[in-house]
Amino acid sequence: MALLRNAIAVADDARKRGRHPFGALVADVVGMAHAGLGIHMLGSISPQVFTSYSQWPALAAALLKAGFTSVETGQILGGNYRRAFEATMA
Repeated sequence: MALLRNAIAVADDARKRGRHPFGALVADVVGMAHAGLGIHMLGSISPQVFTSYSQWPALAAALLKAGFTSVETGQILGGNYRRAFEATMA
């Protein structure tokens, strides 16, 4: 839960400075088509970032508030993962 609060705080701080959160770390480096959170976010890594996917709406709201479009938010929260998975499994 603390990491989720930190992610939301980073997104809010980035919005205040006119920057996308996590942008320099992922999207600005590799492009939006490659940025995203995967299914591993629910406890298969340590420390655990989320305890439930029910927490994702708060992250989605923070990304939108930070300046990501709804399409970009969808890409980050699973769209890019799904696209890559489908291409791999085709």
